[in-house]
Amino acid sequence: MRLRHATATVMLVASAVSLTACSSSASDSTTTSAAESAAASTDASPTASLLGSDPATYSPVPITPADDNAIIRLKVGQHVLFQGFGPDATYASTDAKVFTVEPGGTSGGVTTNPGGTAVGEGDAFATVDDAGKTYSIQISVMSQ
Repeated sequence: MRLRHATATVMLVASAVSLTACSSSASDSTTTSAAESAAASTDASPTASLLGSDPATYSPVPITPADDNAIIRLKVGQHVLFQGFGPDATYASTDAKVFTVEPGGTSGGVTTNPGGTAVGEGDAFATVDDAGKTYSIQISVMSQ
């Protein structure tokens, strides 16, 4: 009886050690995986998911003050949403044949956010003037 109890205790301790080793390596790989994901998202272009066949239905790409001097790659028909700028900011595009800007505002009781749409292939700059600072974002548009 005493031998069975000792054998069971040894097996229980061995199992616990094995599980601890497994959970340790699992958390290490999770940590590595999370770090790799963070690095990948830092390097990624701030484009929306390109699921489906119609860029007009893709999620809008957010453009924030942190995107100053960035290059945003879009497909014709894809939209952007300007976020984090002041309520008196003004928005413009250097080439309306490539990228158009909708300033947002209130009309008929409905408030819309400022945004833009990729309308043709090429490169344009979206500029945002906000509280004395000008932000410039290159918009590079490719065909569908």
